[in-house]
Amino acid sequence: MLYRDWPQFANTRAPWPRARVEPPWPADPLVTVLSPWFRPRGRVRVLDKPDCATLAAVRPEALAGPVTLLRQALNAAESGLLQLDLAYGVLAFIGLGRPLIEPEDRDRLWRWFRVPVFVQFRGFGGELLAAECDCHDGLHFDPRTAVWEHRGPTGELLVTSLVNHRYPALRLATRLRAEIDTAPCPCGMETPRLRSLAAA
Repeated sequence: MLYRDWPQFANTRAPWPRARVEPPWPADPLVTVLSPWFRPRGRVRVLDKPDCATLAAVRPEALAGPVTLLRQALNAAESGLLQLDLAYGVLAFIGLGRPLIEPEDRDRLWRWFRVPVFVQFRGFGGELLAAECDCHDGLHFDPRTAVWEHRGPTGELLVTSLVNHRYPALRLATRLRAEIDTAPCPCGMETPRLRSLAAA
């Protein structure tokens, strides 16, 4: 008898569910996501392998993706290879081992697309760990979802994800620094914020 014939050894675990897109806009725009982390739902379109023709054909009202792919889309737009008419904004995903968005990136995205950029910190499975609000003064996080703390004299950020049980992050070093601000934000939210996020 082979092991596959033994039901107690069968791998019955369902595939890892894709993350939800959580845009900051009260409206429901057509969002195109340049990442396979996310599941298509409602007006969310996911392009696992984006190219200029496919992206232009979708005609997104908002664009979302990791910083590296957003830079590629911006380069294509500036070169005349991609035409987009965004109406709402850009969601820039950063995360563990992924590049931060630079002020120059924000400036270029604004100059070309004329929409605001919102940064979101995503975990290993795409789960949302911190997100920027309309004030653009730090990334809000829910202590029920993620725990952020400083380590040692360098002040390096450690993160614990409380929602990703398949790829757990427990006091994981991020190689980032930030101020953890617990004061209420001018936007009205009272959740803590990661301010002045930078490489450690």
